[in-house]
Amino acid sequence: MKRQLDEKERKLSEKSIDRLDIEIDELQENLEYNKALLDKQAYLRDFDDTWRQFLRDQKDKEDEKLLDQMKSLIDDKKRTVEQLQKQINEGVEKPTGV
Repeated sequence: MKRQLDEKERKLSEKSIDRLDIEIDELQENLEYNKALLDKQAYLRDFDDTWRQFLRDQKDKEDEKLLDQMKSLIDDKKRTVEQLQKQINEGVEKPTGV
């Protein structure tokens, strides 16, 4: 046979129930947040996987373009050095008709 709780026991139990209900609500909300966070991570991972090759190709094109520009600039500067060296060694044409 069971006995009924006295007033003090009842109040302590009710207080515990209230505290536990709050903790359960917080845990439930935390669980929902974590589920949403995992969904977001999965979406971002799928997005990255889908576009990774495209982005890599774009980066490779831009890198190649930059290297070509640098090579062209180097060639231009070498030609300028050659012309200036030729002028130093051979001189320049005199203007005619002046």
